[in-house]
Amino acid sequence: MRILHVLNSLDRGGTQNMLMTLYRRINRSRLQFDFLVHTDRVGGYEDEIRLLGGHVYRIPGAPQTDPPSLLPGPSTLLPGHTDYVTKLREFFHGLPLFHYPVVHSHLGLLSGTVLAEAEDAGVPVRIAHSHTKKTAGKPLSRLYKYLWGPFIRRHATHLAACSREGARWLFGRGARRAHVIPDAMNVRDFVYRDDRRQRLRRLYHWQDSYVIGYIGRLEAVKNPEFLLRVFARLHSRRHDAILVFIGCGSQAKALKSLASELRLTPYVRFFGERNDIPELINALDILAVPSLAEGLGTAVVEAQANGLPCFVSTGVPRSADMGAGLVHFMPLLEEVWCDHLRQPPQRRPTAWHHVVDQGYDAYDVVDKITDFYTRAVKYGL
Repeated sequence: MRILHVLNSLDRGGTQNMLMTLYRRINRSRLQFDFLVHTDRVGGYEDEIRLLGGHVYRIPGAPQTDPPSLLPGPSTLLPGHTDYVTKLREFFHGLPLFHYPVVHSHLGLLSGTVLAEAEDAGVPVRIAHSHTKKTAGKPLSRLYKYLWGPFIRRHATHLAACSREGARWLFGRGARRAHVIPDAMNVRDFVYRDDRRQRLRRLYHWQDSYVIGYIGRLEAVKNPEFLLRVFARLHSRRHDAILVFIGCGSQAKALKSLASELRLTPYVRFFGERNDIPELINALDILAVPSLAEGLGTAVVEAQANGLPCFVSTGVPRSADMGAGLVHFMPLLEEVWCDHLRQPPQRRPTAWHHVVDQGYDAYDVVDKITDFYTRAVKYGL
């Protein structure tokens, strides 16, 4: 049975990491994953997908926000929409009938558009999956997405989410019928290793440093500028502090400029997109997550598997706390964050078992999602 996953791209990010963790571990004689993306850019996972037997399809040219055309209705709100829907329709109708018994969309509010065309082409199981609690983009882009949001309930046969909070945000009253599927991770990869910590801290000359880590996309919804401004306050009090941004995104250039303006360039490192986060996380002293909104906060779960303390905003759902005593929720006030970051809690290297007990280990999630697909196709459940 082939499953078609629909995403914006195959760059390394939270949703993509989760899907690839599952893809590596599913029984590929029973299930195969293919991917439909909305970009011409080749993503970091595409070579591996092809090695695993998957296909990657592209429909670039999703609607753009400039120049705006405020005509009534989502179909005319943004230039490019009609062309985008035509490409979707041609793609789905160009497939052999029932080639994909399942289309699984990870596009948030825009899932309704994709699932409408999948239904028109006769795809029997159409899943909308929520990974966040807030839509992103320019105001007009967000309005466009909100106008398409109600189409999810009309065209999705099944709803899924990484947390109950994420389900309530995207599905509203329909959240009660959403399947909560934990973001899969290979817990064993994240278990704390002191030898790796010492090697990495020697490599980066951090032996005597206090290292604050940020893991995630550098986008406005993740609020990295807030953390950089907090760090500016902190560094005046702790000269051994270093801030490490792991991830890429549209705010990278602005953050580097701000770090220079604040005279912090020697103390702020930009690591970009990395595929060795399970290694790097050992070298950190604390994880900071100042997001305005998160569907779950996968990096927070990964950090707890490593025993790493986490300071997180109230935009991170409470379900991200695995009960290991490592997650500290704080309001987005610079002085509050600065005071707490001055003296961080200690690492708890044995905390990984809390993550396993909560069902986040990849092998448990593989069983759950395999059963989900099988029951949906065979019985419509």
